Amino acid sequence: MARGRRRRQGGPGRWIAAAVALIVVVAAAVTAVTLLRGNDDDQSDTAGPANTTFKTEYAPYVYMTLANRPTLTQIAAKTGANALHLAFAITQGDSCSVAWDGTTAIDKYKAEIKEAVDKDIDVIVSTGGANGGDVAQACGDAETTQAQLQKLVDLGVRYLDFDVEGDEREADADANSVRAEAIAALQKKYSDLKVSFTLRAASPTAADQADGAVSTAPWVAAVDAGVTIDRVNLMTMNFGGDVAANDMAAATTAAANGLHQQVQTIQGVESAEAWSMIGITPMIGANDTKGETFSLDNAKTVTQFATKNGIGMLGYWAAGRDTQCGADVATQPVANCSGVDQDPYAFASVFKAVLG
Repeated sequence: MARGRRRRQGGPGRWIAAAVALIVVVAAAVTAVTLLRGNDDDQSDTAGPANTTFKTEYAPYVYMTLANRPTLTQIAAKTGANALHLAFAITQGDSCSVAWDGTTAIDKYKAEIKEAVDKDIDVIVSTGGANGGDVAQACGDAETTQAQLQKLVDLGVRYLDFDVEGDEREADADANSVRAEAIAALQKKYSDLKVSFTLRAASPTAADQADGAVSTAPWVAAVDAGVTIDRVNLMTMNFGGDVAANDMAAATTAAANGLHQQVQTIQGVESAEAWSMIGITPMIGANDTKGETFSLDNAKTVTQFATKNGIGMLGYWAAGRDTQCGADVATQPVANCSGVDQDPYAFASVFKAVLG
């Protein structure tokens, strides 16, 4: 007998039985994985990790620097929300330092945010937006960008949303890569950090047909960098075209159906999980695009659609607009009222039904 090697006991029959048992276990494991993930032929080459722990969130936007707004906990109570998007952490002037609306110190509302988090409100800090400075573009490299995003995490939140909109910004491959690398590094540091992308909705070509997001480039860059995506939020507003002018609810649901296909392809997930990764955010009342008004009836239709399909998040722009304008408001839209006849928080009372 060779030194250091134990003699095998039990003969070849025992080894054959063990091998058969092992094959059965492996086959069962492979079958289980296949059932969970679906056929590999259905997976996209760009498929990336998705967060598989979902809960439905109803998350209105809060314009943080709006004068005389209620506190975050008060807004959550008034709207019935279990989550809030805080808008917007953007860069200041020519620097790459983040501030609320580019003007207010990022830690000004830290105590208010902590109070909301302590009351189990899911606080989502949104960076970017249509008019704000984009941190990845302003900072220019992943390390500096990560340092600015760290300031947002230091507010005590574990959910960051990246609102990337506008043709030039969406197509900025360098900024998309920098942003993705910075987010990936943060997720390595904070395993519980959730990430979403907020993207423009394409204008429907028919009442039941739209492409989903206008551009998926920022999202795909993050997937390619290994970022775990919790949600893709579609801004269903300011569409342009006849469909939206005639029926904002039809435009919204068509865009959501288009995004559903995009999520399945890019994330490599099945239908139900794709719906749970989708957010819908309409602009209540008067939109920026002339002739487009999102009504309370539209809100009811969209809420029913979201509930039926198991959509992961329903929000709206914005809680501060969820009231009727006074007679002194001559033009629309404005930041502190909707431009339609309504009771205070009437849209909120409709949307919160998505929570069941």
